[in-house]
Amino acid sequence: MSLETINGVYKSQRLLKYKGLFHGFASRALGNMSVTWANDPKDARAAQWAFLNRLGSENSRIVTMPCDHGVGVGIVDENILEGVASRQLSFSELDALPKNVDALVTNVAGVALLNTYADCMPIFIFDPKRHAVGLVHAGWRSTVGGIIGNTIDTMRKAYSTSSEDLEVYVGPSMGDCCFEIQDDVKGQFKAADIKTREVRGAKRMFVNLRQIALRELVEKGVREGKIEISQDCTCCNAAQFFSHRRWTRKQEPTRGAQAGVIGLEF
Repeated sequence: MSLETINGVYKSQRLLKYKGLFHGFASRALGNMSVTWANDPKDARAAQWAFLNRLGSENSRIVTMPCDHGVGVGIVDENILEGVASRQLSFSELDALPKNVDALVTNVAGVALLNTYADCMPIFIFDPKRHAVGLVHAGWRSTVGGIIGNTIDTMRKAYSTSSEDLEVYVGPSMGDCCFEIQDDVKGQFKAADIKTREVRGAKRMFVNLRQIALRELVEKGVREGKIEISQDCTCCNAAQFFSHRRWTRKQEPTRGAQAGVIGLEF
């Protein structure tokens, strides 16, 4: 179960016990952090820095991801950071490959992996033995495509990570109470061998992405006892979260997104 601090930031109870690690998922109260959806991109970037300041990590360097709803995983290492002066940049500015990045990993201290979310699952991954972290933007397309497993495989190759050592937090996202799908999307879930038991309702179909994430993490060797999943629904709770689904239904006057961030302290 996740908790909300008095600063409007959701955190994992399991991750909080580790020193040298910072993480958090911002609530709506901290403002719109989407550069794409902001009236002025400078306002969104300022909100991101204010978020880091609340985490006590304002001296870190922010690296964001393109959010392509793909299955690529970007590695943020010393080599691609060398000679880059900016303290707030997108992974696409650092490295043209891989394409379709929807997750980032790093073992570099002082790097804040940051992404924005407006219903998709923010998945925070920490390897306490190898001192490496990962941040996944898991929408339904990237989840069906295997982004979760790809991220763990990338950490294995890059850092010799062992799945059983990992601590994972799935932050607030759209729950199966709101994630309704149509026949065309249902076919893609079936094609990915995601069973219909995760689709409920006779005439209306709903998917529990959190359960799919849990299953994939366990299948990848992560211990279930080290996986923490928030039950907070971003679509249901307009007071706490921006929601793309709510906005597309014209139930939300303001388009925006909150941010998730994870990193290793200096």
